[in-house]
Amino acid sequence: MRTWYFSLISVALISIGILSVIFFNINPYKSGTVPLFGFFFTLFLAIFSILAVSASLINVYRKQSISKNRRLLILRRCAIITFAVVGLLLFSALKVLNFLSAINFILALALLEIFFINKTRERLR
Repeated sequence: MRTWYFSLISVALISIGILSVIFFNINPYKSGTVPLFGFFFTLFLAIFSILAVSASLINVYRKQSISKNRRLLILRRCAIITFAVVGLLLFSALKVLNFLSAINFILALALLEIFFINKTRERLR
C-alpha cells in the first residue's frame, strides 16, 4: 500500500516539475507539436496521479478497504476523468472546441466507462 502512494506521489511531483519547466521555458507560438504533446502528456500525468491519490485517501478516510480491484477501479475512473479534462483542453488549444464536440467527447467517455462496468459484471458471473 505504501508503494502505491509513493509511486503516485512520485509521478505527480516529477510531472509537475516537468510541466513547470515546459510552462516557463517554451514559447507556445513558436514551438512545434512536440512541446505541445509534452505539455498535455505531463498535464495528464499530473492530474491523473493527483486524482488517484485523492480518491485513495478519501477511501482510507472513509475506512474502506482498498483491494487490488478497488485500486484498478480508482485508476480507471481517474484516467477517464483526466482524459476528459485534458482532451477538452486540447480541443480548446486546437481551436476546435464547441458545445457539440464537447458533448460528443464526454458522451464517448461515458460510454467507455459503461462498457468497462458491463465487462466486469460479465466477468463476475
